[in-house]
Amino acid sequence: MVGGATKKLSEGKTNKQALICILRRLVNIIYVMIKNKTAYIMPEQVKMNG
Repeated sequence: MVGGATKKLSEGKTNKQALICILRRLVNIIYVMIKNKTAYIMPEQVKMNG
């Protein structure tokens, strides 16, 4: 798992609970986009030095 899921796992959630949190966030974003009739605008990727 990546990104937000790793944070949820470190908070003590199970894999299933972490996935549900991430999917719920995604569903909320999609709902608002449909409600407001807006398109998704991809944010700029943050480049990490490494």
